[in-house]
This record gives sequence, structure tokens and C-alpha cells, in this order.
Amino acid sequence: MFFAFVSAAVELVIPLAARYVTSAIGSMQMQEAQGMLLRLGMMLAALVLV
Repeated sequence: MFFAFVSAAVELVIPLAARYVTSAIGSMQMQEAQGMLLRLGMMLAALVLV
């Protein structure tokens, strides 16, 4: 049951992160956006690996 909960949580978080990337990062400067994309990418990769 625990793994089903984790899977459902990951499936809900990924679209929220994608929406954040398309709305907030589009208005940032290049250096800020690069750092934020790198952190979000690592976070999403960690979520998928779990």
C-alpha cells in the first residue's frame, strides 16, 4: 500500500512541476532559470527513481 501511495504522489507532482517550469521559469533571467531547471530536473529524476 505504501508504494501505491508513493506512486500516486509522484504522478500528481510531475504535472505541477511542469506547470511551474512553463509559467515561472519563462520570465526568469537565463542564469536563474538554468539553476532552477537543474534543481527541478534532479528532483523529478529522484521522484521517478523512487
